[in-house]
Amino acid sequence: MEKSCGKGLSGFALKYIAMVSMLCDHANFLVIRRGVFAPYTAADDSILIPADAPAGVLPVQRVYGIFEILGHIGFPVFIFLLTEGFLHTRSRKRYLLTLAAFAVLARYSGQRGRRGWKYFFYAFYPAHFLVLLWIGKWIAAQSL
Repeated sequence: MEKSCGKGLSGFALKYIAMVSMLCDHANFLVIRRGVFAPYTAADDSILIPADAPAGVLPVQRVYGIFEILGHIGFPVFIFLLTEGFLHTRSRKRYLLTLAAFAVLARYSGQRGRRGWKYFFYAFYPAHFLVLLWIGKWIAAQSL
């Protein structure tokens, strides 16, 4: 368990909030968007619900909106935790190499090469932010 100074949420609690948020987002996408709303999806991936849709679709649409809001909480929390980990790590090079290894694994897991290399850079995007943070701290230290 992580130590907490009694103020705010611990990193452990934030991880669980982000995981539940991500679970809501993925359940929303897989169950509601691809399941319930699949017959109403247009060619451009927008959802068009006709007026004569079954009565159960409208409450599901409300759940979809709530889960979409909850699902978007996870990414900023994960980026915050990633930044905190980067600032408090012993070896920033090893931290970035770990992120790069994760990006390579994320690139090949589940997709099996169907996507282009640009998705590798999307998976490695948090590391780009951390490199900029690292450069900014180096520049600040040089100017002192």
